[in-house]
Amino acid sequence: MATRLEENLTCPICLSIYIDPLVLGCSHSFCAACLHSCWEDKAPERRECPLCRKRISRDPPPNLALRNVCEAFLQASACGDSGARADSESHVDQRLCSIAEDIERQKKHVTKNLLLLQGRLKGLAQTEAQCEAADGFLTTQVNTTEELIREEFKRLRRFLQQQEDTRLSAVREEARQKGSSLKETKEAVREQRAAVNKAISDATKRLQDVPKNQPPKHSTLCRYTSLVELTQRPLEEEELQMGFGALLDQAKHLGNLDFHIWCSLRPEVRYCPVVLDPNTVATDLSLSADLRSVSQPGPPRLPLNAERLSGSYWAVLGAEGLSVGVHSWDVDVSGSGYWAVGVASRCEPLPGVLSELWRVSLSPDGLEAGTLTGRPAVLLLAQGLHTVRVVLDLDRRDLSFFAPDTTSPLHSFTLPPTGGALFPYFFIGDHGCLRLLPQDVQVSARTNTL
Repeated sequence: MATRLEENLTCPICLSIYIDPLVLGCSHSFCAACLHSCWEDKAPERRECPLCRKRISRDPPPNLALRNVCEAFLQASACGDSGARADSESHVDQRLCSIAEDIERQKKHVTKNLLLLQGRLKGLAQTEAQCEAADGFLTTQVNTTEELIREEFKRLRRFLQQQEDTRLSAVREEARQKGSSLKETKEAVREQRAAVNKAISDATKRLQDVPKNQPPKHSTLCRYTSLVELTQRPLEEEELQMGFGALLDQAKHLGNLDFHIWCSLRPEVRYCPVVLDPNTVATDLSLSADLRSVSQPGPPRLPLNAERLSGSYWAVLGAEGLSVGVHSWDVDVSGSGYWAVGVASRCEPLPGVLSELWRVSLSPDGLEAGTLTGRPAVLLLAQGLHTVRVVLDLDRRDLSFFAPDTTSPLHSFTLPPTGGALFPYFFIGDHGCLRLLPQDVQVSARTNTL
């Protein structure tokens, strides 16, 4: 049976006589190996006493007095009892063996962590390089985008200036015509006025020459008959007046002016339901400035941002993800002999990777329809297939491909629930070009009714 002294010299963790005991600030002592084993997974600021749970803020010092007592106790026990000595030596050997095994295990753990840290360091270096490349490319993107916006507004301003000049010319031309007409009317009125004024003057003068207070005579009657003819002649002519339309038709020039300008812009405005996303285009491809066509080869040194598709795809996605409604877009495929169009879903945890794809494609093997994993279906090649229309009905989960002049689809897919948005997908495998076709823009006015 253990003595009272032996109990006081027993480590609370391993329940054996202390070996290299350490004393904590709370006055509890433990074997050095036992205490380090308890603390191996804890940060220095989270170390605490295994007995009282008091927080330990500094490394514990060795308990020299306790160690000397333990060594003396073991030595005395060895002298008094050979069996006890053998047990003590066995305990020490077991402790040393356990410590050696722990050291080996920790060495392997440290080696593994070092390898992981080296991999992490390499990955961080690559990410830093990608950020540097993206930062430089961002400046290029900003400059290019600003220049393209300026050019587009210059084009629109030129058009608006032409519209302004045309409308101002129309105002001036109408003013010239109506001014000329008014001038002619004024000259005719002046002539008629002069004739009337002369008739009044002549008739007044001749009236003064007619004898007054004389008996009626035939000569007097003739004079008055002559005066009637003189004054009647101007009255028989139609009196000139300013007719309708003499003034400028301001309502024609100003009425709904902004709407008419908007309507006149229709031929200048090109609308595509799908815009290509330059941040997803594979590094082997390039996009046009209006983001409506894709071709090879690509520009050098595109940054490997998270959205960009890996080079193995040779593809680009639409800029807007589609999740509800019915959508349709036309693709001119006549410029390539190796292409694919369809829709795809992204694999969010993996940058640049698609989780699924539904497409119709033309390759040296012919026209096919397929997915990322399924076996493709061979389609009959439509003669003169220059344009493919993609119709995506997300309400019915239906995807169909048409030649625009036909009503029967080239192929249809029933889409499974994906849980995320679908993106228009465009692949090109040769040095040709795929081009999105603009749709007609309709501008109309609607009359409100009760």
